Amino acid sequence: MAAVAAATRWQLLLVLSAAGLGVTLAPQPPNILLLLMDDMGWGDLGVYGEPSRETPNLDQMAAEGMLFPNFYAANPLCSPSRAALLTGRLPIRTGFYTSNGHARNAYTPQEVVGGIPDSEHLLPELLRTAGYASKIVGKWHLGHRPQFHPLKHGFDEWFGSPNCHFGPYDNKARPNIPVYRDWEMVGRYYEEFPINLRTGEANLTEIYVQEALDFIKGQQAARRPFFLYWAVDATHAPVYASRPFLGSSQRGRYGDAVREIDAGIGRVLRLLQDLGVAENTFVFFTSDNGAALISAPKQGGSNGPFLCGKQTTFEGGMREPAIAWWPGRIPAGQVSHQLGSIMDLFTTSLSVAGLEPPSDRAIDGLDLLPAMLQGRLMDRPIFYYRGNTLMAVTLGQYKAHFWTWTNSWEEFRQGVDFCPGQNISGVTTHTQEEHTKLPLIFHLGRDPGERYPLSVASTEYLDALHRITSVVQQHQETLVPGQPQLNVCNQAVMAAAQHSRSGPLRARPSPLRPVRAPAPSHRAAAQSRPAREGRKNARGCGGETGGPRPRAWPCPPSCAGAEPPSPPGPAPHADARLPSAEPAPRVRDTCGATMADPELQLVARRIRSFPDFPIPGVLFRDISPLLKDPDSFRASISLLANHLKKAHGGRIDYIAGLDSRGFLFGPSLAQELGLGCVLIRKRGKLPGPTVSTSYALEYGKAELEIQRDALEPGQKVVVVDDLLATGGESLPQAKKPAGVGGVCLGTCERSVPATSSFPSLTLSPLPGTMRAACELLGQLQAEVLECVSLVELTSLKGREKLGAVPFFSLLQYK
Repeated sequence: MAAVAAATRWQLLLVLSAAGLGVTLAPQPPNILLLLMDDMGWGDLGVYGEPSRETPNLDQMAAEGMLFPNFYAANPLCSPSRAALLTGRLPIRTGFYTSNGHARNAYTPQEVVGGIPDSEHLLPELLRTAGYASKIVGKWHLGHRPQFHPLKHGFDEWFGSPNCHFGPYDNKARPNIPVYRDWEMVGRYYEEFPINLRTGEANLTEIYVQEALDFIKGQQAARRPFFLYWAVDATHAPVYASRPFLGSSQRGRYGDAVREIDAGIGRVLRLLQDLGVAENTFVFFTSDNGAALISAPKQGGSNGPFLCGKQTTFEGGMREPAIAWWPGRIPAGQVSHQLGSIMDLFTTSLSVAGLEPPSDRAIDGLDLLPAMLQGRLMDRPIFYYRGNTLMAVTLGQYKAHFWTWTNSWEEFRQGVDFCPGQNISGVTTHTQEEHTKLPLIFHLGRDPGERYPLSVASTEYLDALHRITSVVQQHQETLVPGQPQLNVCNQAVMAAAQHSRSGPLRARPSPLRPVRAPAPSHRAAAQSRPAREGRKNARGCGGETGGPRPRAWPCPPSCAGAEPPSPPGPAPHADARLPSAEPAPRVRDTCGATMADPELQLVARRIRSFPDFPIPGVLFRDISPLLKDPDSFRASISLLANHLKKAHGGRIDYIAGLDSRGFLFGPSLAQELGLGCVLIRKRGKLPGPTVSTSYALEYGKAELEIQRDALEPGQKVVVVDDLLATGGESLPQAKKPAGVGGVCLGTCERSVPATSSFPSLTLSPLPGTMRAACELLGQLQAEVLECVSLVELTSLKGREKLGAVPFFSLLQYK
């Protein structure tokens, strides 16, 4: 019914617009293509005055469409701005900010465990109700934990990365950033997807362009409306371009990257025209934040006449290039002075599809179709947030700064400059200057560079202040901040507070009235655990002082603050009533955990709540109930980590995540312990040269593989999986192949060298994946210290088939 209603509404919309523009109705809902650049500045396009004029395709797009010179990001940094685009909501509402410090910027690097909450409705989720196929190409940046995956938030396809192309890293203390196709990791930056930092050569933009072309062709062939979110990152430092474009720009390597993106967008627009769907495709081009002047001029762009750049709430940090293109719908060659926001793309896209935005929450984005189709201007404010602080507001032509700050003196003295060559006394300050009583107000029409504040004694100042103050008060009276998702951790505090618990640090107040992030309701059992002595005044992240920190992974929520909110409704384990017929779990106490341990009770109750419990064959076939409850998932990781610390101290080199579920648990456990992680997957799932082995299951033979160069001989590994069950079928006694100094396990094709640290065990009963993983690690001459799992089904005797390999499980069921 939702799709039928949507189709009816978009047909009515097009009838109304066609009445004024004399166009022909399309046979299906319009396609939607959002082109989001990374760190591209307002002054980087020829149509915006860039002197080299090296963006002919984007300039032509503007000539055929509508230019928005007053278009803004929702934040001066990547992640919050992208969250705002896909939700239509300010980052302060969705939790895409940090409470580590006042007005502190934050995003989602590997150290941050937060991401887009399940409670948020993303654009592709809503478009799906109208029959749209959705794909993201490029940078996601809304969280890298499994629960934040794009395909869990409405997208049907993904090719790209959860983060930017930072690196290269050593893959021990920190891995290189992965690249995904849908659910599968297909490689990593600087490995399977090389980026030459010396020359700037990489073919990623070329790949991203081809992904867009193939998706458009496929959806057109299927006659299905599509939403394509094309989020390339070549203009983010370190910038890159493919070989044909390197050295082609007057602007250096950054200009090479811009030229290749421009050429790729030209190819996409020409394909739409060649397929005859250009008049039925809404296209919008913009950037996530201003150019990163800290990287300029070699690795950063231009913000034109505006002050400062990325990371600041001056115009250069948040005013973006913006072009709307919809042949036959949007009049060509127009300039709109409508104040626009990246959040408007959410609401406008829904309107294009004939859908209404959600009515159960505040939506900050406007529908820009009236401005685009009829030239109407709407009065609206632009809020400039930096972290948890409202720094400034623009209303009409007037901008009021309640706080000014570029970056700290300490950073500035180290050469970090967000406003190079733009020192304006009392404005570009290196201390946080409060102006909430007498804001600095600029007229952006006369003074786009924010150099000449209005006199506080002038009537113009007083009139502007009155209007803006009223808007800000109304905004803050109705604002409900989301729980902060982007807090980062002081590693010393993390280590000192790993085992203690308390409530989180609260957000610092924003300018005109306090705005605090709501504290999560911690379970009574968690609150009862005593804090360790000597940590009551530990120094927290961002220089704040807090009490003992709660246990978290990879760092305490008072630092991480990124604990994803639980799904709506009561916690699944809050008042659990367990059927008496279920067997009571028998728990090993190697790490001191007993069923009196509240964390273990939490994990046990969550497992018992699975729909298929206690059927052995499907107990963990879908672990999404555990993943969707951050408390129990984090508790399981914490308990396993505590056991490994006690059992092995600092001897472990790597955690090996085993197959699909171990792929989720392994990296989390490794991150908790500060270790590297290797993956052992079903054959065909890993890129590059691999080593494989066969093993038997009840339904036949299967194969595991590991990358050939994943480990060095002698390195010590712990294997982790979710479940130890039967371990497979018994096979005939393995025989030593002639002329080979090793043993062959069952049907394996490779031998284990006699010098391997893999123990020589009784091999006649060949077990399943866990024992096969040990054999595989033996081929790489790694030492398996232990295998661990969340659950063991004891009656199926999987432990016995592991032989002398030490094994530990949190919970055991008969």
